[in-house]
Amino acid sequence: METITSQEMKALELNSEYFGVSRLQLMENAGKSVADEISSRFRPEETKIAIFCGLGGNGGDGFVAARHLLNRGFKVKVIIAGRLREVRDECARKNLEALETLEKIRDNLEILEVYDSSLVPESLEAEVVIDALLGIGLRGTPRPPIYQLIMKINELNAFKIAVDVPTGINSDTGEALGEAVKANLTITFHKAKPGLLKASDYVGELVVKDIGLPKQFEHFAGPGDVKRVVKE
Repeated sequence: METITSQEMKALELNSEYFGVSRLQLMENAGKSVADEISSRFRPEETKIAIFCGLGGNGGDGFVAARHLLNRGFKVKVIIAGRLREVRDECARKNLEALETLEKIRDNLEILEVYDSSLVPESLEAEVVIDALLGIGLRGTPRPPIYQLIMKINELNAFKIAVDVPTGINSDTGEALGEAVKANLTITFHKAKPGLLKASDYVGELVVKDIGLPKQFEHFAGPGDVKRVVKE
């Protein structure tokens, strides 16, 4: 199975925007692919879905998935690891704003802010739980309230799906950095990440989705490569 490291993936995403494929489009494709996979396995009239979203791009994928699942008739609860105003990724912010509008007019969506460990819901009814907390952006051991949300996901009696990589797992090495989500299914994008092939106890079934990143862009030099060189 072909793999791509976290730094290579980040560089590729920057290069793709430079060559005309925007991050917003990639996020839309990623989130929709998650919704497509869920729709192929579960029926909306029988399935409540809880989506745990971080404040960055991985959370943005979760917001997109939520929108598409709502349109297909699923009842969705979005749990955000922070305050709404703290969502810092521009593309994620746009998708969250769409959800905030939908929450006012739809009865099958609820958005919950968890900006403190004490706000983690004690009980949560869901047949499917989606982990869109951190993805490949993980640096170090997850901190509160992310840590407590990982614990909550793991204790739920539900089918667990990780977006890109289970939160708490280093996507390059497969190392569990403290507590990590134990998924039944991991949906990753473009190519597998090396660590996913070494952490089967956390990854579960692995599915790779095409999100419209041309593989040829991996061979072109662009802003992402410059950023990698400067960092090194």
